[in-house]
Amino acid sequence: MSRFPLLRLPTLPLLNCIQYLKVFEIIDFSLLSKRTKALVSLVNWNQPDIHLNFIEDSQICLKFPNDPGLEWILDFENEFNDGLDHTPRVIDGNQFPSYIGSALHGPKVFHYLVFPNDEHFETMRKMAEHVSKIFRTPIASFGIHQQSDPSTMSIVRWFSTLQSSVVDVRIKNEVSTSVPTLLFILDNIKMTDHFSFNLEESTPDFEYHKAIDIPTLILSHSHWITLKSILNSSSRVLILDESNLTLHDINTLLKCWLKRSNPQLEYISIRRSIKKMEENAFRIITKDLEVREHVEDGKRPMQIVFHRKVTYPLSNVLCYDIVRDDGTIGTFHQTYFSRSDDSNSDEHSKLHYFYLHVWNKNIIDFSLLSKRTKALVSLVNWNQPDIHLNFIEDSQICLKFPNDPGLEWILDFENEFDDELNHTSRAIDGNQFPSSISSALHGPKVFHYLVFPNDEHFETMRKMANHVSTIFRTSIASFEIHQQSDQLTMSIVKWFSTLQSSVVNLHIKIDDITAPTLLFILDISK
Repeated sequence: MSRFPLLRLPTLPLLNCIQYLKVFEIIDFSLLSKRTKALVSLVNWNQPDIHLNFIEDSQICLKFPNDPGLEWILDFENEFNDGLDHTPRVIDGNQFPSYIGSALHGPKVFHYLVFPNDEHFETMRKMAEHVSKIFRTPIASFGIHQQSDPSTMSIVRWFSTLQSSVVDVRIKNEVSTSVPTLLFILDNIKMTDHFSFNLEESTPDFEYHKAIDIPTLILSHSHWITLKSILNSSSRVLILDESNLTLHDINTLLKCWLKRSNPQLEYISIRRSIKKMEENAFRIITKDLEVREHVEDGKRPMQIVFHRKVTYPLSNVLCYDIVRDDGTIGTFHQTYFSRSDDSNSDEHSKLHYFYLHVWNKNIIDFSLLSKRTKALVSLVNWNQPDIHLNFIEDSQICLKFPNDPGLEWILDFENEFDDELNHTSRAIDGNQFPSSISSALHGPKVFHYLVFPNDEHFETMRKMANHVSTIFRTSIASFEIHQQSDQLTMSIVKWFSTLQSSVVNLHIKIDDITAPTLLFILDISK
């Protein structure tokens, strides 16, 4: 069979050919020489999420967002199958036997490029660096499972030379992880979403006092995390099992939260192992606090997003509320369980479980009370929502929070306002308006509505859009105009141009539009 001299092509035609290669073909081509590696890295690939798993049979997993039904895995096996036909591949000047296989699991297809593993994951590390470079994308996450402390330290030291941050890190070791290794991880690798540290035992006398700036921190043994560290943290979610915090510490945590410590906090869970039930636990936790029994009214989000798309359902049994001066609510719950894995031991036979969920159902109402409350609300470091405006017959302001995809908050301005409902009067810009609140479940999503009567030129809606954008300190992401007159369309666009100079999406659907209106939109809208 004749061969085509691909590498003799000029660069542009050659790049056009390369972009049609499949993933393992891309990797094979890039391993031929330094020139082919450089050529492959010039192609504008759909960048994959790269995940590393340092386990007995370690893996590099590539997931392409545009092809969720496929996963490409470089598999490094301890028990390499010598009975299969092997193809030698050269990595960093050394030849390795390898083979390719595929498997179908449910709706997903997994393609495997299999190599023999080595003692210190050296080959895998080289391939991880290689893959990251040719696809021009950093490694998104890595997990270390059942490795010795020296091996764990070696891996994290290597990774810190490769890149300074990563989205997710998961470490699960049965043997003790030393203090130097743990400190090295915390001081040298910035986790932008999630750090899960699960081990059977750890150094009992070690305490960590520095602030934690990991959005989601999950620890199976958190006795080394001190109250000072928690109070100074900027974490959104904290899961602290086997904690050494006392009931008095939890009381201090609640008091400090009321004084605006932990500004990003949405959820903290604390599990403590104790010898016996503690007397007056609720009284100690709530000392000097104004506490009210939580009344479930359907407005509190009943799940929390831990990291990426991982969610956790919340309890509404025996919950209590504390309220901060900006209207933010802290709902907490505490209870005791017998320890099932230690039922025959008198020591630490009980588990005390405490959680605090931070949420707000009255942000907008509180901000409408006065100029001062509006200014106070705008000082809070909110998870910024996407704000969408719909100028239709019944116009809407829609707020979608990325950390809570199952909820949508809608300010609804209705032409046919239902006068028979019980109304609450709300003041907007000095004028009183009747309003009502309702909720609806559509499929897996919950929609909360704050309903006002609409007016002729959307004046109330415009004021509320300006207000909401200000208090959440975020620009309006998109707006739509449907079936409005040319004059009203021009009025809306002129108003929006005074509010902000750019927008992500603009959708206009009207029957007739004049040249001046169209030119104005094109000239001022970015």
